[in-house]
Amino acid sequence: MARLSSSSQGVTKTIDPRSAGVAGEVKQYTGTSAPSGYLKLSPNSDTTITNCQTVYPQLWNRADSSWRSGSDLVIPAGVGTEHYPSYNDSEVSVTGNNNWVTSKAYLKPYRDGSGAIRLHGFIEGDSDSVTGELVYVDSIIYTNTESGSSSVNNATIGTEIRCNAGTNLLVLRASSQQTAWAVNFDFQLNSWPSWATKDAESTPIIKLYDDSTTAVSVSVAEATADTAGVVRKNRSQTKIVNSNVTTDITFMTFNNLVVGKLYRIDLNLGFQLNIGGSDSNVLCELYHDGVNIADFPAQTGGTNGVGRRISDSFTFEAVATTLELRTLSASNNAYLSAEGTSGGSRASRATIIELNNTVETADFT
Repeated sequence: MARLSSSSQGVTKTIDPRSAGVAGEVKQYTGTSAPSGYLKLSPNSDTTITNCQTVYPQLWNRADSSWRSGSDLVIPAGVGTEHYPSYNDSEVSVTGNNNWVTSKAYLKPYRDGSGAIRLHGFIEGDSDSVTGELVYVDSIIYTNTESGSSSVNNATIGTEIRCNAGTNLLVLRASSQQTAWAVNFDFQLNSWPSWATKDAESTPIIKLYDDSTTAVSVSVAEATADTAGVVRKNRSQTKIVNSNVTTDITFMTFNNLVVGKLYRIDLNLGFQLNIGGSDSNVLCELYHDGVNIADFPAQTGGTNGVGRRISDSFTFEAVATTLELRTLSASNNAYLSAEGTSGGSRASRATIIELNNTVETADFT
């Protein structure tokens, strides 16, 4: 059976419609070949699963231990067969040892609930003999293995007869004065009859291994220009300046960037300039992989003790795992303001945001 897939808003759900089968389960099947994970069983001969102990350990552990032969599993004929074919006197030869003439025969081998092989049958015929009648089916006499069964003397029409346990007698008429009679019987055999080779109307199949419950896999597509997509939330982090920066130092660092990933740095920088009336400037620099990739300068306009604020952004693709923010030309006369000093509008902070990667295009004509 094909897998089922559905897509919505960039999310693709794939459903694998496997039946949640359990190793060792047996069910009827009418197909010519068993579905995936199953093996057809023969209703008339043993089925051998080679190296089952290694290949199908779940089945090996659950199956009847008497089926084990080395590392192979030998499943007896007829296991799981619900309908057993019957045979009549035109298909199976039924003869006797004392001029027995068969006029009707009905034979049906099957397995009972315990898995034992049994034979149910009805044989009708006549003979001019009065003692010691043995009935042969296809020239073979099958042994009744049940204990406690006994022969019945003076068999008459409709009498149920079971032969002695352990003897090679299928049906025994010890003594009778009738020349025409019939026997119904149902007893356990020591082996599956070799003449019972017809297939049942449906074939049993056995599960080789456990299935998980119906598998559902979800894949997430990145957003494109043509198809709405769903992506995981982008990560972001904000850091603040805790004290005024009056010297040229690396005052802030973002670590653990992913190489090849796109990032944006949002800056809100507060400066105090021209302290004491001296004309002064100060810069904030971005360093990545040892290279200055952007500058954000603050300049005075000649006014004593002026405050400046810079709000800006810069986007870059990471080629290393660290981004540094540094000051240049910082001094006591021109410095970067710390959080909470000189008013909230000049508080300094930076936020780095992870972005979805882009693709080069010529679509914007």
